[in-house]
Amino acid sequence: MTPTSSSLRSAGASRKPLYQSYGKEEEKRRINLHYGKPADFFQLMTGGEWNVYSCNLWENAQTDTESQTAKLNLFAALANLRPKQRILDVGCGWGGPLVYLCKTFGLSGVGLTASLPQKLATEARAESYGAEVEVFHGHWKDFKPDGKFDLIYSDEVLVHIPDLLGFFEKMKSLLSDEGSMLHKELHLSHPDYVSMSRGSSFINEIFGETGNYRVLSEELGLLAQAGFQVNGVHSMANWQYRKTIDYWLRNMRDRRAELIEAAGTEFYFNILKYLRIARLFVMSSGITIDVVCSRKCERESQPRLNKNGP
Repeated sequence: MTPTSSSLRSAGASRKPLYQSYGKEEEKRRINLHYGKPADFFQLMTGGEWNVYSCNLWENAQTDTESQTAKLNLFAALANLRPKQRILDVGCGWGGPLVYLCKTFGLSGVGLTASLPQKLATEARAESYGAEVEVFHGHWKDFKPDGKFDLIYSDEVLVHIPDLLGFFEKMKSLLSDEGSMLHKELHLSHPDYVSMSRGSSFINEIFGETGNYRVLSEELGLLAQAGFQVNGVHSMANWQYRKTIDYWLRNMRDRRAELIEAAGTEFYFNILKYLRIARLFVMSSGITIDVVCSRKCERESQPRLNKNGP
């Protein structure tokens, strides 16, 4: 039976509520409680060639790699990527998506991560594939690139950013005049679903208590406030995430000894528990999966409405 949102919000008091705000150093420390673990663990768990740690596309895919490339090709199509463009991957993980996009579409790219293992894994992957990729290791607030970007994108990263308006404003300043932004995120289907059960509280703890789940409308409002106009919202079916997690669970089972050797028994079983809870979470009616495409909006060039009428 498919779980309902209410079943995910059932008995159990929240250990710590969402929307915690931390200083930059504390935020980085908390992020690294999860993403600072050895790259080998996540590469084995996610599988495939590109190790995408997020929902992939399975309509025409039979393998991990095919599902990952299908999702990345969707990003490329939605962003209208063209050769010689420069892109920024916020929360670049272990470099799979950034290297794939740069290599496949003839781009140059920069990855941004607060995790040293992710930086090293991304650099090694870029060298292996001959991709034109650099990596910035640090907090997004400290990122000062040399030059502008044609596209900035993120994939299930905004949930870890409490100051989302400040983030959007910063990203706007890094875009070229014709630049665009794309982000994929899990959204609450109603504000009431922010209530935390034992399961969602455990997920938040696994990610260093950096959860900031929002409804899509709130996110779109912050984009507009930061000076973006939304070109479109592409929704992904929840079953796609269930199937992605099923593959991760298979990898957890099949590569158990290697995974435990990479990150230890406690982390292995915590991730196993997290994935089982997350499988219920993503199949509930309380979650949507959306790709939001937006562009810089120069307010002075937009028609003004006279509140007193024509």
